[in-house]
Amino acid sequence: MTQGTTEEIQIVPDHIHSWTDGGSTLYPLSETFISIVDPKPGEYILDLGCGNGEVYFHAAPRLGPRGLMIGIDIKDSNIAEARSRLKKEVQKDWPGVEFLQHDICDLGSLPLLRNEAEGWDVITVASALALLQEPEKAVRHWMHYLRPGGRLVFGVPQPCSGDRRIVAERVSRRSGIQHRSNRDWIVNENSLVRLLGCAGLIVDRMVVFKMHEKHGGGERYHRVEDGEQVFEESFTKHYAEEVRQKAKDLFKEEWKKAAEDGERVREVHGFLVAAARKPADPIGPIELAGGCRCGKVRYTASVSPSPISYCHCQTCRKLSGGPYMPFIDVPSSAVKFAESTALRIYSATEEAERGFCCECGSPIFMKYHNEPDRIGLLMGSVDDDRWDEKLHTQEAHIYLREKAPWFKIPEDGWPRHAAMTDKGEVE
Repeated sequence: MTQGTTEEIQIVPDHIHSWTDGGSTLYPLSETFISIVDPKPGEYILDLGCGNGEVYFHAAPRLGPRGLMIGIDIKDSNIAEARSRLKKEVQKDWPGVEFLQHDICDLGSLPLLRNEAEGWDVITVASALALLQEPEKAVRHWMHYLRPGGRLVFGVPQPCSGDRRIVAERVSRRSGIQHRSNRDWIVNENSLVRLLGCAGLIVDRMVVFKMHEKHGGGERYHRVEDGEQVFEESFTKHYAEEVRQKAKDLFKEEWKKAAEDGERVREVHGFLVAAARKPADPIGPIELAGGCRCGKVRYTASVSPSPISYCHCQTCRKLSGGPYMPFIDVPSSAVKFAESTALRIYSATEEAERGFCCECGSPIFMKYHNEPDRIGLLMGSVDDDRWDEKLHTQEAHIYLREKAPWFKIPEDGWPRHAAMTDKGEVE
């Protein structure tokens, strides 16, 4: 994929086939989506979160009788509907298929699935990724079932901080309640690049499905003072009476925070589809080493390919003395400190903490409190002779709203984001 490039496709009404849940359109399963999946005759497809089998019924004519598909979904009702549809709609030249009720995050207990030595040609996840509490862990798990060179294609709602469902997620998090979805991490396309890159996948294509206005698509603006009305319309029934008022008050607070200009909250209704592939020769973790200038902080890190973010926020600029701070995102468990006598922690805000050397002042890392399993290593702390270009998947400039006025960003084609990262507001 050309860095920074996201295609846009307008979905017209007569092409839409919606998979619905509780009356709300979650995903336009159409020929457009299947064209991105690009199934070949005879391929084997594993469809996770298959719903009522929509992917199968669109992909089957392309797979032909030599193909195979297994659809897995956690809901009994979805599997029952898929099997019922199969009896009515199946054609004689279509591929074999089975629909199974199971947890898509626990595929290891399904002996029917092919192992990595054989592997699946394609894994599709039409809309379930945004429902999982640990999406990165799930993607890593699924990679064991994808053959080298195989493809992963999935869709998520188009990122928008003012989406009422994301606001509701924040309310649930503040209330200590597990929400039915998990979309707050999807801030822009770089969120998906990071997720896929950390799992060792190569992103080939990113497409935004622009929904037609007749199907609830496009942009909508709401007033900040409409927060209570939005809550009443969409979420009152989700909360028990004894906690409803507290939830409403929290919703109004979060709704106000989501306002882009302090007055209006923007909602965008569309879908972002990512197509990635597993390298034919998968890249295993690469051992890095690094530390501070004086040597009193030293670390090693076992790192998989990951995007590099150039943060232009004021805090990063002040602490670095330069126009930005570059970070590479790695699992916290992969970082081991061989020397840390001079390592100190500084918190500029409540959202994150930063590690630095108290002797020479070198910045080492930053970690968000709401993502304890991830750590951003400062690229300047990595030893030059231990860097491997295979780790480099993509760059992105972030928090450009606070960019230094004296710094001009080169025309590098990398994604540019005004005020958000894939973790949310930058400190």
